[in-house]
Amino acid sequence: MPSSMLLSTSDTLDFWSDTAAQQIELGQHGPPATAIDLQPKTKCVGDKKCSIPAAEAGFFLLQEYLVDFNAAVPLFDRVTISTCFEDCYNGRAEGSVVSWIVMKLVLAIAHRLRAMSPLGVRQDTESADIYLAESLSDLSDLIMLPPSLILCQCYIAFAVVISTSSNPKPAATFISMALRVTQDLRINDPSPITNISPRERLQRQRVFWIAFLMDADRGLKAGRAPSMSPELITIDLPASEDPDGAGEICAIGGEFQMNIFRLRAELSLIMAELMELLQTPEASRNPRFNGDLMWQTLALRLDTWREQWPGKLTVNQLQKLLHRSDLVHIIAVEAGVFSTLYLLLTPLQPDTDSKRRAFSPEGLKEQLARPQSQQLYHDAKRLASLLSSVPAGDVAINW
Repeated sequence: MPSSMLLSTSDTLDFWSDTAAQQIELGQHGPPATAIDLQPKTKCVGDKKCSIPAAEAGFFLLQEYLVDFNAAVPLFDRVTISTCFEDCYNGRAEGSVVSWIVMKLVLAIAHRLRAMSPLGVRQDTESADIYLAESLSDLSDLIMLPPSLILCQCYIAFAVVISTSSNPKPAATFISMALRVTQDLRINDPSPITNISPRERLQRQRVFWIAFLMDADRGLKAGRAPSMSPELITIDLPASEDPDGAGEICAIGGEFQMNIFRLRAELSLIMAELMELLQTPEASRNPRFNGDLMWQTLALRLDTWREQWPGKLTVNQLQKLLHRSDLVHIIAVEAGVFSTLYLLLTPLQPDTDSKRRAFSPEGLKEQLARPQSQQLYHDAKRLASLLSSVPAGDVAINW
C-alpha cells in the first residue's frame, strides 16, 4: 500500500501512545455512544481504493474488537494487532499487503458487532462491506505469500466477515485455506517448530483451534466431513485458565465464569467426529445406525459437555448477567449445540442432493416428521428466544 494512500493525520504518532495502549487493556464491553466519526474515508490512486477511518476512529474500533470479539475468540495477540494498526497509520506497513488487509478485516468485524447492537446503524453494515470488498480485491496478492501466522489469521478473519455477509458460503473455503497454512507451519505436528517464542507458539495453537472449530461447525451444517480429522490432532486443547484470560467470559456480577474458547474447541471435536461417523458406509447402509455404540458415546459426550455450559440459566437471566457482546458468542455456541443435538437425535444421511441436507428446508421437514424431533422442542425454543434477544440476532448464528 503506497504511502500516498495513507489517510492519517499529523497527530497520529501521538495518538498511538502508551496511554492509548493502556486504554485498549481497560476497554469496556459493547459499543458505547460516541461522537467519533467511524465511517471510512476513501482515497483513490488510479483504480485502487483505500478506505480507513481517521486514526481516532480506528483506535476506537480496534478497542471494541479486542473487547467484544477477540476476548472470546483470541484470533490475535493484543500487542501484535495493535502494532499492526500503528504501523498502518504511521506508514511503516507500506508494501505489506497482509497488514492492511488484516486491519481492514478487524475493522469489518468491529462494525459487524456494532450492527448487532442497539446502537447499530445501516452505515455499520455498509462500512463492513467496504472493508471486505477492498480486502478481496487484494486476494490475488495474498495467496502468493509464503505461509505465516498472520496469513493464517488473515484467512480466518476473511471467513468471519464473509460468514456474516449476504453470501456466507465462501467462508468455508477460507477456513480450509487457514487449516492448510497451519499444516505448513507445523502447528499440529508431533515435531513442531521449536525456534519460536513460547508466546508465539501459544498464539499459533489458538489460531489452529479457531480454524478447526469454525471448520467443524460449518461442516456439520453443510453435511461435510471435517477438513482435518480430530484423530490427527496432537496439540492440547486451549487451557481452561488461560494465562492471558483468552477466551474467558464472566458474568457482570461475577456469578459465573467460563472459558468459552475451550468449550467451543471441545464441542468442535464432537461435531467433527459426528460428521465423520455420518460419512461412513455403515451409516448409509444402516437406518438404525444412531443406536450403535459409537453414536451413543458421542451423545453421552455431548451430555457431559452440556453440564459445563450455563444451559440451566434462562434467557432472561443470561441477558441480565452478560454483556451483550458476550451474549452474541453464547448464541453462536448454543446454535452449534442445537445443530449437533439435532443430528444426533434425528440423523439424516449425507446426500448429494443439496435439497435433502439436514438444514435445508426439505431436510428440516423430513427431520421434523420423525418422532425423535419432539425431544428438540425445548432446545429449539430456547435458541429462538436467545436469537430474539440481540438486534439483528439472526446474524449471530454465523459467528
